[in-house]
Amino acid sequence: MCSDNIPVTVTLGPRSNPSGSFVNLPTQQSLENVVDCLDIDQGEQHTQSSHVWWNPGPIELIFEFNDVEYNIRDVYFWNYFGV
Repeated sequence: MCSDNIPVTVTLGPRSNPSGSFVNLPTQQSLENVVDCLDIDQGEQHTQSSHVWWNPGPIELIFEFNDVEYNIRDVYFWNYFGV
């Protein structure tokens, strides 16, 4: 993730609303956007192609690091309620 290029996959967890769905992009592209970070200092570009929008909540995301352990200090999520 970010500058270390840590291999990670994200899937929907069982506690996600079964009636929910990603609104603006297909599921696979939305899940890829969750971890799409080139560098921690990179400015965030909030566009329809980068925004991950799930409706209705809740959503559970499961991060898989391919059976490797990492000491992750920070995880950043941007949450928007408007443009």
